Amino acid sequence: MTPTVKSASCRGAISGCLALLLTVSVSVSAQIPAQSRTVEPIASKTQPLVSPDVRKTAWEVLATAAADNKVSRRQNAIVATSTIGTWSKAVGLIESSLRDKDSDVRALAAAALAEMNSRPSIPALRKVLEDSSPLVRFAAAKSLWQLGDHSGREILSDVLQGDSSPSDGVIKSNLKDANKKLHSPKELAFAGMNAASGLLGPFSFGITMAEQLAADKSASARALSASLLASDHNPTSVRELRDALQDKNPAVRAAAAKALGQHPCRSVVEDLHSLLDEKKDEVKYMAAASILRISTNAPRRHIECEMPAASPASAVAQSVPESADTAK
Repeated sequence: MTPTVKSASCRGAISGCLALLLTVSVSVSAQIPAQSRTVEPIASKTQPLVSPDVRKTAWEVLATAAADNKVSRRQNAIVATSTIGTWSKAVGLIESSLRDKDSDVRALAAAALAEMNSRPSIPALRKVLEDSSPLVRFAAAKSLWQLGDHSGREILSDVLQGDSSPSDGVIKSNLKDANKKLHSPKELAFAGMNAASGLLGPFSFGITMAEQLAADKSASARALSASLLASDHNPTSVRELRDALQDKNPAVRAAAAKALGQHPCRSVVEDLHSLLDEKKDEVKYMAAASILRISTNAPRRHIECEMPAASPASAVAQSVPESADTAK
């Protein structure tokens, strides 16, 4: 066969292959549902849910607050940071607060480490068993026990036997103040915030938050509702939590910001980012913590929370799969 004939044969074979591939491609494409053919640009798959700049800003908000001269800001920073989880930088920040000059801050930091289930912090907590404050020693012993370490058994036994008090006069003053608390909405709100510690963190945000809840009779219920909806990834619930970021009560806004930390959506990150300019510290810090929580625990977005309000069938039809993995 001459070179010309061979060349013509090769070209014919290549053309045949291309025609076959085109036919298969069209056939497969026709069998794919319309919604799965609409995919995001490849670049969006490689983009982090939280940009490095936003992540850096959120961390600076918490780190700055943890070093602030005001005790309340340092406390609020600990409460917010404790919601991030066992991210090394978050744990490190709270461990450093075990050396704070204020005993209340040190006690809060000790409690927060147990809330975070930070077992690597056990050695740091053991050192705090020698703290000069009975309150801090008790908090450390309690946290160690929660983490499965019984190094603080003697401290707990002393408290049980009455040889020691977990705080300077707190147990004795409880009896003295009991009647006052029963007749004071402010004190009741404060006690309620401490009792429902899972709402915003290991302890309450303090008397300021308690006053805000007491001043608004329905605020406690709204804040609790936000906390309960945190685990619901229904688009409607996510949208309502986002709306709650505009609530008139700071305690509710903080609760909503904390809840949204469980919803890794780009739109949620944008909402939380806007709160970094919030005037209320407790809201700003919780928003920063939720951004970092999303960044460290859920690098990829949830499709469900991006859906518009619609019937379940309609919502599925309008969803945009992020990759082939999400369709499996």
